[in-house]
Amino acid sequence: MLDRWNSDHFFKFNDTDIMKLLDTSNDCIHFKDNNGWTLLHCTVSTGNVYYTKKLLKMGADVNATNDWGCTPLHVACAGNNEDCINVLLDYKPLLNVKHVDMFSCLHTFLILGELNNEQLLERMLREGADPNIHDGNGNTPLHIMCAQKEMKKSLSFVRLLLEYNADINSTNNEGKTPLHLAIENVCEEMVDFLLKNDADINIADKNGVTPPMLSFSKPIIKGNIMILIGKHLIMKHICYEDVDVKILHVFLKFGPFINFMLKCESERQTLQRRTIDTSNVTYYDILIAPPRQVEKYLRNPNILKSLLSFDDSKYIFGNRIVKKVEAGMRRSEAAEKLYKIFSYRFPLVRNLCIDMIMAYLNCKNLEIIENL
Repeated sequence: MLDRWNSDHFFKFNDTDIMKLLDTSNDCIHFKDNNGWTLLHCTVSTGNVYYTKKLLKMGADVNATNDWGCTPLHVACAGNNEDCINVLLDYKPLLNVKHVDMFSCLHTFLILGELNNEQLLERMLREGADPNIHDGNGNTPLHIMCAQKEMKKSLSFVRLLLEYNADINSTNNEGKTPLHLAIENVCEEMVDFLLKNDADINIADKNGVTPPMLSFSKPIIKGNIMILIGKHLIMKHICYEDVDVKILHVFLKFGPFINFMLKCESERQTLQRRTIDTSNVTYYDILIAPPRQVEKYLRNPNILKSLLSFDDSKYIFGNRIVKKVEAGMRRSEAAEKLYKIFSYRFPLVRNLCIDMIMAYLNCKNLEIIENL
C-alpha cells in the first residue's frame, strides 16, 4: 500500500524515485492508501494536470472511489481544479456517483467549488450530469444555487440548469422547492427570476407553508420579496390560474397591491380588445391559452410574425405572453419533427393524427422528441 503523504509529496515536489516507478510499472496506479485514495485522487487534489493525464493514459481507474465514496472527479470539483476536471471528463467518468454524504459530482462542484465557470458546468450537464439528482437532504442542484448568497454566479448557473431541464418545482426532504429557499435566503433577484420562469407558488412544504405564506413569516423577508410574490399572485388570478384566494385577500389588504390589481385589470381589458394582425385572436387569448392552443395559433404566419415582434416591456403581462409564445413554438418544433418521422414511416398519417398525439404530450415527452 502507498502512504498517502508520500503520494502527495511526489506530486507536489516531483519525487524522482516515484517518477521512475510510474515509468517502469503500471501496478502502482491501482494502489490505495489507508483512506482508499489512489494516485489519481492525489494528482487531482493537488491540481497536477501532467500526472493526471499520465495516470489516465496508463489506465488509472477514473471511477475509483476512496473510503468516503469520492471519485477523482469529486475531489477535483471540491478543489476548484478546472484543468483536472476537464481532463477527467475526457475519459468519460460516471457523473452521477454519490459519495457517503450523498453528493454527486455536480453537487460538489456547486457547493464546495469556487469556480464561476458556466462552460465547465455546461460540459458536465451536456455529458450526462443529472440536473435533478438529489443529495441526502433531497436538495437538487437548483436548491443549492437558490440557497447561495453569490447572486451573479447563482443566477447564471440556474439559467443553465433550467436549459438542461432542471425541475424548477422539485421538493427536498422538507418539502421545500427552490423558490422556498430563495425566499428564505432573501434573494430578491432569484425570487423574481424563478417566478418569471413558472415556479409554482402553491406548493406547500411539510409544515404546510407555501412561498406566499413564507414571504409574510419573517420581518427580514418582507419588503421587495413580499411585493414580488403579491404581484405574481395577482397576475395569476387575473389570468384565471389557480391561486390561494385566502392568501390573495391577505395581500389585497395592503394599498399598493390594490392599485396593482386595478392596473392589471385595466391591462387585461386592453389585451382583450387588441387583436393580432387581421385575425380574431387577441393578445389576451395568447396570455390565458395552454401551450398546445398557442401552438395552433402560431400556425398562422401573420400571428407568428406579430408575436415575434411583440414588445413585452410595455406590458405588465408582457413576460408571460413571451413565455407562452416560446412554449407554443417549442410544441410547433416538436410537431414538425413528429410529422417528418410519421410521414416517412407511415405515409398515410395526416396532421390530425399529429394533433391528437401532441395533445397527450407533456414537457418531458417534448424533451424526448427534441433529442430524436
